[in-house]
Amino acid sequence: MASEKGRTETAIEKWKMGPDRYRRLFATFSMKAKQLAECTDGFSPQNFIGNFQFGEVYRGTFQGKDVIVKIWKDENSLYKVKPGDNEERYKDEIRLQNYFKVNDLHPNMAKFYAHCDDGGYRAIIYHLQPKAVDTLQNLIEKVAFSDTFTWPQRIKVALGFASLLEFMHAPHPNYLPYLIRNIDAAHILVDEDYEPLLFDVSMISGGILTDKRNVWYQYVDGCCGYVDPLCARPGKWSDKCDVFSYGILLLALIGKRFYKDNAELPPINGSPLVHQSLESGSDFYSSDATKIANLAKTCVQSDPRTRPTMENIMISLQSLQIVKHYASTWEICKLLNGDKASLTGYHYSDSSGKDRRLLTWHSGHFSQLNRGSDYCRAGKNTLEEDYDTLEVFSYKELSMFTNGFNEQNFIGKFQFGRVFRGMIQEKKVMVKIWEPSDEIYLASQGGNKGRLRDEIALLRDARFSSHPNMVKLIGYCHEEEKLGAVYDLDPHQTLYNLSPKDDLTWLQRIKVAYEFARLLEFLHAHNLPYMPFLVRNIDAAHIILDKDYSPKLFDFGMSIGGIILDARIDRNRFLFGCYGYMDADAFLDGGIWYACSDVFAYGCVLLGLISKKVYTEEDVKNGSVYVSDSAIAYYDEEKSKACFDQARFSLVERELSKDGDHFANDGAELTRLALQCVAFDSFERPSMKQVVKCLLNLLVVRKHAKELGIKQVVRRKTKKSRIKQKSSRR
Repeated sequence: MASEKGRTETAIEKWKMGPDRYRRLFATFSMKAKQLAECTDGFSPQNFIGNFQFGEVYRGTFQGKDVIVKIWKDENSLYKVKPGDNEERYKDEIRLQNYFKVNDLHPNMAKFYAHCDDGGYRAIIYHLQPKAVDTLQNLIEKVAFSDTFTWPQRIKVALGFASLLEFMHAPHPNYLPYLIRNIDAAHILVDEDYEPLLFDVSMISGGILTDKRNVWYQYVDGCCGYVDPLCARPGKWSDKCDVFSYGILLLALIGKRFYKDNAELPPINGSPLVHQSLESGSDFYSSDATKIANLAKTCVQSDPRTRPTMENIMISLQSLQIVKHYASTWEICKLLNGDKASLTGYHYSDSSGKDRRLLTWHSGHFSQLNRGSDYCRAGKNTLEEDYDTLEVFSYKELSMFTNGFNEQNFIGKFQFGRVFRGMIQEKKVMVKIWEPSDEIYLASQGGNKGRLRDEIALLRDARFSSHPNMVKLIGYCHEEEKLGAVYDLDPHQTLYNLSPKDDLTWLQRIKVAYEFARLLEFLHAHNLPYMPFLVRNIDAAHIILDKDYSPKLFDFGMSIGGIILDARIDRNRFLFGCYGYMDADAFLDGGIWYACSDVFAYGCVLLGLISKKVYTEEDVKNGSVYVSDSAIAYYDEEKSKACFDQARFSLVERELSKDGDHFANDGAELTRLALQCVAFDSFERPSMKQVVKCLLNLLVVRKHAKELGIKQVVRRKTKKSRIKQKSSRR
């Protein structure tokens, strides 16, 4: 037994470190459109392999090597494609392949060799050695292969692909497991050794990529014939959906036919599922046929809880007689029964040197986010039916909605563009457009398209979009560099425009401070398997007030955490927030942000609210760094006056202090809270949960709780009530 384990470990090390064909990392190239056409002989029909979900696949030759060319197509694809989607799929695959090049790469994943984003083409080129025979779909469907694609070869394909899925589904300490979500025999190449190679991950979710499991209204739910019926509902994506698709694939392998519609699945207790022509030969074992047929049945059970995990599937496949028979010759068997860490040991380092909370995730587990708000709605059924579709607008339509981006409809600037009022028929909306920037740190990133896609993913996730202080997305525009978003909101003004004005009363300012604090408390909540969501570019100009003076956050251009994962940090590597709200601690820490940095920015917002100050262009010229600088400097003179009560220091602007809803104690408490939030030492800052608790103790909040939409306020205990409580305990 020990010797067998030793042989397995040796085989794994050989696969991992040696000159094995699966472990070679080839140099990657950026190809021009002309080279792409040349390597496929002008995309000749002879080189055409077939269609995949969003485009076409060809054989080719590049620099003397046999390659496979996958081209995304916006038109004439098998599935609906919306503007920008294929560009994001292309970029996600490059990110993923580059990540796997420096981490563990599974042998059944096609190897990235070159890419092309030129002349209207978006393509990935894969190096295959030995060369590919065909896609699995073609192998099963073509009559010519009906007898030559033997039982052992089919089991080898099933085993290799199961190993890949087990690898992708494995728990990881820092990321979600990967879900493929578009498994299809047409997306699997089979090489001359009958090793399966997955070459399309256009719908992949998790890992270093955005989590798409809970995004509702996903207009593509997978591939026809492989879709788990539960996937059409939001929040139902899990590893068991991939298991369902694998079950369909397994049925096709052993039955020599595809089930184009899930409704055509054979009866669970019907006729034998293994095609009789496969039963001939010395390598066929009837016990294997029974076991693998039962395995396929359990994979396609309607109840996901009764389906096995990929780990269980691998255990079942390893017990087959044919697998044991070929254990010494099949390449994939080198990876079985050994140290799984060689496959699942992703490497992760935190350059900041600070500890990060490890994340865990279990199959099929959907941890709901703590709403962080008594009044936050949860679930898709609480949203308006209008949000069940996501409109795609042209830039011309955005111009029409805003009357040609008329100055009268202009609301203000945000970090990456401008915001306008708009009208769609009789419906009032808000229109945001991203614009190229002359600032080197913004222009060099070239990431506005990525920011748009992240925002779409975030605002289509039911857990985030259901919060009352998040804007509701109606649609978007994606035309080259002309990018925009349309929100279902009748905007009043940005907080930046209203803070210095008398139009915003003391009670309205308290409402803004309280509701925005509750939103940040919700976003910062620890909700496994996610890291806390960090906004990172909080700014009064990014908070819009509706007609009821309720604040709405409308820009997420630097956000990370939650479903927006670590790969997006690179896009904002040299951005440290917005002028006037930047946390010096985050800047000194090399751009590493934590929740305390958002707390700092919130403190600046709060100081602006109570002192009627905002960060202006004049502050930039004067060298002022923070909103707090101008506020504190303004009141430094007051501190020296004899009439100033230094014991109850308050930064509340004089006219605001005369408001009938203002209490002197509240002004002092808010000043103390704001200054705590902007403390230079981040360890001295409160959490947003503590901020909310402090706000709930304000006299104005207790007096106007109903008007502020607060259902319960923790009553402050008087000395008399404390004595009475102690006596009752006795």
